[in-house]
Amino acid sequence: FKIEYKPGRLNTIPDALSRRDQDIPKGSDDERIRSRFIQVLKGESIDHLRTNATTTETTPLQQLWDETIPQDEQYQDLLKAATENARQVPAAYKHLKLSMTDLSTADSRLL
Repeated sequence: FKIEYKPGRLNTIPDALSRRDQDIPKGSDDERIRSRFIQVLKGESIDHLRTNATTTETTPLQQLWDETIPQDEQYQDLLKAATENARQVPAAYKHLKLSMTDLSTADSRLL
């Protein structure tokens, strides 16, 4: 194993050890950062896979979910804890291995 110093432009393939702090890209507008990401699939090739998330039509699954939520005691207890910003998951549900950071709500529902 041999380490050899190559100054500046002679070192055409620098590794992480040879980079200076000022050589590291500073922001997302840096060309070195932008060139790291490429789009493999173009939008037009997957347009048929997209769904319309803004539909107001209630699906049978959504209807079943809406009917079941009020009857689910566990769901209601966890929803209450999340909406009241409880510090801990209710003791009865410790076996679920959840933390309060796992629970969030929107429109009076758990996400």
